[in-house]
Amino acid sequence: MGLLIISSMMVLGGMYLIFAFVWWILQIIANWNIFTKAGEAGWKSLIPIYGDYVSYKIAWQTSYFWLNFILGILLSYVSNANLNESMFLSLIVILLKIALTVINIM
Repeated sequence: MGLLIISSMMVLGGMYLIFAFVWWILQIIANWNIFTKAGEAGWKSLIPIYGDYVSYKIAWQTSYFWLNFILGILLSYVSNANLNESMFLSLIVILLKIALTVINIM
């Protein structure tokens, strides 16, 4: 019985990995096409932070990228602090998460 469960989980895990890999390849192709249609080199979409910067340059303004980038860094820094000690830090974390969510939805 245990061998059947383990083999089923391995098959499902393998199917998930195949699906995730295909999805990743489709994302690369789509981003490459978006960048070339916008007049940018397609290889720029492959570099993680620079690709995001160029995406913001194409769609919005780069100031939104920097705001999102800095708020993300602040959120990761404040989240690693001991939140049990300070209610103020917990409030800051919640506000930063709300701000990042609003920016990303826009």
